[in-house]
This record gives sequence, C-alpha cells and structure tokens, in this order.
Amino acid sequence: MRSREEVEEGETEVKKRIKWGADEETRREKHDEKETRRSICRPEWLALRNLQ
Repeated sequence: MRSREEVEEGETEVKKRIKWGADEETRREKHDEKETRRSICRPEWLALRNLQ
C-alpha cells in the first residue's frame, strides 16, 4: 500500500493535469474565436458577404 502522502501527491498531480488540460482547451477555443473574428473582418470576406 502507498502512504497517505503519496496518494495525496498523486491526486494533486491529477488535478493539476485536469486543470491545465481544461485551460489548454479554453485557450485553443479562444484562439479559434479570434481567428474566426479576424477572418470575418477581412475585406475579401466582407466583399463576399455583400455579394450574397
């Protein structure tokens, strides 16, 4: 059996990994949103939207 300290250490490690994983996802989503917003604002996109 593992000692209590080892178990707690393992749990914090997992929590950290989950937290960073979530942050990474959020960061990626925000980046995608920025990209989308940027592409919508591009003149060629505006021209295409006006043609439709």
